[in-house]
Amino acid sequence: MTFTDAATFYAQLPTMYGAAAALFTDETGRVLLVKPNYRDHWSLPGGIMEAAEPPRDGCAREVAEELGLTIDPGELLVVDWVPPEGDRPRPIVHWVYDGGTLTTADAQRIKLQEEELDEFRFIAEADLGGYLPPVMTARVRTALRAKSALGSVAMSLASSFTDAGHLAVAVGLTYALGFERDLRGAPTGDRVFALIGAGAGAVGIIAAHGAPNALAGAITGIGFIGGGLVFRQSVGRAQVVMGITTAAAIFAAAAIGAAAGQGRLLVATAATLLALFVLEIRHIKILNVLDGRHWADRFGNDDPAEPPDGH
Repeated sequence: MTFTDAATFYAQLPTMYGAAAALFTDETGRVLLVKPNYRDHWSLPGGIMEAAEPPRDGCAREVAEELGLTIDPGELLVVDWVPPEGDRPRPIVHWVYDGGTLTTADAQRIKLQEEELDEFRFIAEADLGGYLPPVMTARVRTALRAKSALGSVAMSLASSFTDAGHLAVAVGLTYALGFERDLRGAPTGDRVFALIGAGAGAVGIIAAHGAPNALAGAITGIGFIGGGLVFRQSVGRAQVVMGITTAAAIFAAAAIGAAAGQGRLLVATAATLLALFVLEIRHIKILNVLDGRHWADRFGNDDPAEPPDGH
């Protein structure tokens, strides 16, 4: 077997050219094209890469030379291999990067490379075929689809982070209610309330994203939890209902969690503060005069503890 030296081996390998360009759009989604003075058709801002130049660096350099804009190219949108054609003896690979969105002010800062370019225009996708040859039209439209998909993913991630923040608020607010119930010796406290807040918050998020009926089922389920806390207890000869305050607080926690999940943070916060105020009113000096039981012994009871004589 005959082995060749490295230089000879690499010299005989097939080669190809490389070019890098940027896809810029304006605020309406139109594509920025430039008109080279050395060819009939238009193109994206960009050009042939220099020896050993990384495609991303080549894109940034070409944009700076042709448009006078300094950019850090975004995501790679398209890699397009084109076979030899006409006077070009080798294939060429095109890298297209996301150049971002240009505002009117950005467009006014463009300084064309007068030695090579005549003008620039923003072109609607539907009109690209009138400016670009078919292979370039397909490349740019593919890049637009990729850019749109990346934008959707970014928006989805941003929405998810926002939803996660709302859920954290739901848990925090309802935990505060449960903490108050723990302090007052209620049978359920911070963990149960926080779990209810997390569940209601998640349902609120689902409802906000197109399933409003989910809230109805959640509130019904919370009703069963609250109902399980209410019971009657004999105090002397009287029957006293126990746990109803905590049951009502659980219902409030569910509503607070759902409101926070839907992004109504001011409503959820205000409801939490009002709920804490109501729960603590009899324990706060001065304000406890607003507690009905403070004045109850001065009024007749509508529900006597003992049945009338003869019954």
